[in-house]
Amino acid sequence: MTTITPTSSTPSPSSTNSGSNALASFSNNFQSFLTLLTTQLQNQDPLNPMDSTQFTSQLVQFTGVEQGILQNQNLQQLITLQTNNQMSNAAGYIGMQVNGGGNQVQLAGGTAAINYTLTDATTAKVTITIKDSNGNVINTLTETPTQLGPQSVSWDGKNSNGTVVPDGTYSINIQGFNSQNNPVSVTAGETGIVTGVSLVNGQVMLTTQGGQQIPISDVTSVAPPSSSG
Repeated sequence: MTTITPTSSTPSPSSTNSGSNALASFSNNFQSFLTLLTTQLQNQDPLNPMDSTQFTSQLVQFTGVEQGILQNQNLQQLITLQTNNQMSNAAGYIGMQVNGGGNQVQLAGGTAAINYTLTDATTAKVTITIKDSNGNVINTLTETPTQLGPQSVSWDGKNSNGTVVPDGTYSINIQGFNSQNNPVSVTAGETGIVTGVSLVNGQVMLTTQGGQQIPISDVTSVAPPSSSG
């Protein structure tokens, strides 16, 4: 059963309320400023009039603040419209088989799932090299898969010395080798048939039959299920 989490084409209530509240507060302050300005002008010393340049400068500043608030509201509306367009486009992935990249892995709570797909029956060994943001090798995992298709490896978040590393994003490099230690084809990343689309923390996610979620920005290939291996 396919699902799409609907979103409104209007800005979220929180962002709309925030902009409206800021604009209302500004309006109140501006009215107070005009009242104070009028009072000062009415009661100024005719022989020593107040400097009109200062009032003009303050008016310009108030106008700049108002424009900034309005621009922020317009920007939020544009972001919301863009997200909704992405959701609509993502619906076209439903029923298709996608591959979600695989050059990065997210370590959270001391654990991470590394996914890849075997497409060569001669694969005897798979090595997974994990690096930090500086390009330093954290650990190298070795797997001996026994069948073709999607594979999943659990990383316990430890480096080669057995020390737990901090949660975060790490880059990975997956290589396959046959029994003669020659390279063979391995497709990195999560592969599956898309059954739904959702918005998670502002990011459009594709949900596969296996329940995995793939960020749409990570999709590297799309194909009809019948054409996949």
